[in-house]
Amino acid sequence: MGRPERTAFFVILAIIFLSGALEIRARAEFVLIDRTVALVGNRAILESDFEKRVCYEAAKEGITPDAVDREKLLRKMVDETLVVEEAARTGLVEPNEERLKESIARVEDVFSRCPDGCEKVCGDGGFATALALREETLRSFVEKRIRVFLTYSEQDLKDFYRIRKNDYPGTYEEERNRIKRDYEEFAVTREFRKELERLRKRTKIVITEGKR
Repeated sequence: MGRPERTAFFVILAIIFLSGALEIRARAEFVLIDRTVALVGNRAILESDFEKRVCYEAAKEGITPDAVDREKLLRKMVDETLVVEEAARTGLVEPNEERLKESIARVEDVFSRCPDGCEKVCGDGGFATALALREETLRSFVEKRIRVFLTYSEQDLKDFYRIRKNDYPGTYEEERNRIKRDYEEFAVTREFRKELERLRKRTKIVITEGKR
């Protein structure tokens, strides 16, 4: 092999090596950006989405991103994913279009109080829409899967009033409408927690956040 051929040969090798190195580096950077922080069944919660939610919670609470309880937030996102996946599986839940628009406006309003370091997230209209859709799916799930099947008796209301009597200045008869509203919210929350527990038991959940 003459000198020109050898030179060309080594140039080709260098190009191949460099291309491979760049590909490996690109893959490594992709994994870093979209590392999985939790697996809920077959659904992954990505680090990029998690960090966006950290910014949202910080903006909503008026705190810095560092002050957000990351473990609690991730658990919340896991539960949300369980419900969203169940809603998709059953096909019973369709968010109301008008309420979805209101939710998008509400999320965008929260992001208008953008904390330092979250400027890119706050300006991401796609994320605001996705988060609003998620919130509306959760609300619709509660309404159509839980609230509509809620039943209770007059005695349930009276027992609720007796236990929480200090919360109501008037008599049972005077406060009945308020007691009824409060009891319904209490019962819906109780049944929603039961539904979450059922979904948790039947779904494999793996938390990888903090296990680097």
